[in-house]
Amino acid sequence: MTPDDRNRADLEAFRAEVRHGMEEMRAQHATLIAAIGKPADDGKGGSGLFGEVLRLKTDVRGLLDLKTKGLGFIGAIVLFGALIVLGIKGWIADLAPHPPPP
Repeated sequence: MTPDDRNRADLEAFRAEVRHGMEEMRAQHATLIAAIGKPADDGKGGSGLFGEVLRLKTDVRGLLDLKTKGLGFIGAIVLFGALIVLGIKGWIADLAPHPPPP
């Protein structure tokens, strides 16, 4: 085997190794793209990691809306209670005899 033949064989082996590495990289790239996923048409979910993030975002938004409604409900009850207490206080003050003006 001459040095030129050896160089050609080495070059062919290198090309085969690079070709095999490129095929593996393409397969891993396709797997990664599938794992990342894509959004659904309605924008509320999707496939893969992307869909999970969108669903989590929707769940968190719903939880925050529920918290806001709960705080509003509690605030309304406190305000209603305060108005009742003030109303009863005024009613009791009207029932008590007032001293005659001097």
